[in-house]
Amino acid sequence: QVMGMGPGGGMVQPDGTFELPAVPPGRYLLRVQPRGNGDDVLVGMTSITVAGADLSNVVVALQKPGTVSGRIEFEGGPPAGVPASQFRVQPMATDPIGSRSFMTGPPRTADDYTFTIRGANGPNLMRVFGPPGWYVKAVDYGGEDITDTPVALAPGTDLQGVRILMTQTVATLSGTVRDDRGNAVLDATVIIFPTDDTK
Repeated sequence: QVMGMGPGGGMVQPDGTFELPAVPPGRYLLRVQPRGNGDDVLVGMTSITVAGADLSNVVVALQKPGTVSGRIEFEGGPPAGVPASQFRVQPMATDPIGSRSFMTGPPRTADDYTFTIRGANGPNLMRVFGPPGWYVKAVDYGGEDITDTPVALAPGTDLQGVRILMTQTVATLSGTVRDDRGNAVLDATVIIFPTDDTK
């Protein structure tokens, strides 16, 4: 199946050819992915520019979808009575418009808290969704903390050994908002965010 980041898509014929009619001028990301699932799935993508003339002989090289694999770890050990399936690692695109996923199914966590994600594409942050009270403390890859660092994923990428540390330890911040005369301000909103603009 051929999909364009723009006006629709079309099916690949048995001989490997495809045709997308009536494509307006512009720059597009052409994406090819199968309609089914499986470990032998191949995907591909390429950038094209349409300038009013027909494009022919566009070649899209296929390769295995990018994968990210690793393990979820816990401060104090795994939680008792909570199945591993309650924790789900999910790549979150930092560029939702420019990123397109080749994922063929929802990410799953095995009973030993290992995970494998196939098909994520573009710059992504690794996030974990789990039971209430559990939070991501750190995401480690190759000895580097990538908790708030986007990971570039693409077809053919294979990131192994990602470690995600979960914690139940959180901090509470409290205080009072006052105006320049020392009076309490009742209609204010308090927001906490990193001082590092890249995060």
